[in-house]
Amino acid sequence: MMYREQYPAVRAYAAALTSASDVDDVVAETFAVAWRRCADIPTDWVRGWLLGTVRNVVRNGRRSMVRADRFVDRLSWLQGPFVVDDLADAVVDIDELRAGLGSLSDSDQEVLVLVAWFDLTPESLAVALGVSKNASAVRLHRARIRLRDSMNNATDEEVA
Repeated sequence: MMYREQYPAVRAYAAALTSASDVDDVVAETFAVAWRRCADIPTDWVRGWLLGTVRNVVRNGRRSMVRADRFVDRLSWLQGPFVVDDLADAVVDIDELRAGLGSLSDSDQEVLVLVAWFDLTPESLAVALGVSKNASAVRLHRARIRLRDSMNNATDEEVA
């Protein structure tokens, strides 16, 4: 009942806040949140609650995109592959980064993602991993080297 009544307003607001390609995802996520939090929805202002949820879903999506951009920027120590003059090159570089990360152990991936994506300091990384600050710094250093080597090997294989 709520879905049928509120869908047009939710969809219209999502369309006003985001790109046409993201509207369906935002609407779906909004109603998924409503389903999970059904008991929290005030019966006298369902539409207001849902539209606030749309706004939060869009904001969360934007924050995720910013984190993704920062993640790639923070990996600039890799040099070469991340100097981008063309959007097509950027897409290839991101695919190379994914492949490079995918070639690493779960432990190395975790360390790199915690630092680059979640913006953890070495101290925070140590707490998250449950190790000393020195151990976390060593793990991060080694993970960065392995990622750089993996990326360089992939680039060398493409040239050959």
